[in-house]
Amino acid sequence: MDDSKTLYGRPRNRFVASFVGESNMIPCRVDVIENGAGRVTLAGNTPGAAQLSGQIDGDHGWMFVRPEHVEIDFRSVGADLPNALDGVVENALFLGEMTRYLVRCGDETITVKRQNRGQAHFSGGTPVTVSWKAEDCKVLD
Repeated sequence: MDDSKTLYGRPRNRFVASFVGESNMIPCRVDVIENGAGRVTLAGNTPGAAQLSGQIDGDHGWMFVRPEHVEIDFRSVGADLPNALDGVVENALFLGEMTRYLVRCGDETITVKRQNRGQAHFSGGTPVTVSWKAEDCKVLD
């Protein structure tokens, strides 16, 4: 049995990912496998990269990423960021030490948890880009 840190950070499936803490699940397709990681297509048309959990080329799955691993910034025009989706802030909830954002990216809603350490704050209706590193996400079946 996995310890709680492993269950949270590297869940084996969607059930565990949704049961232990808050998570984002974004539909994706594995396009190419390279050294155990995959180049994927996110949410229908956005290129990305992720760790894999047994998928092969052409498999469909769900990209799992925890909200605290998602970066948020003003919309980047032509930026070359990994796993980047453009969206609009639907909700910004200030929680003292952090702000919890809900960002609408096409048909997907991405949750972002960001520590309040002097960075820009985004209010509802602000166009933004959310992104995350390949090592911070995993494709689950």
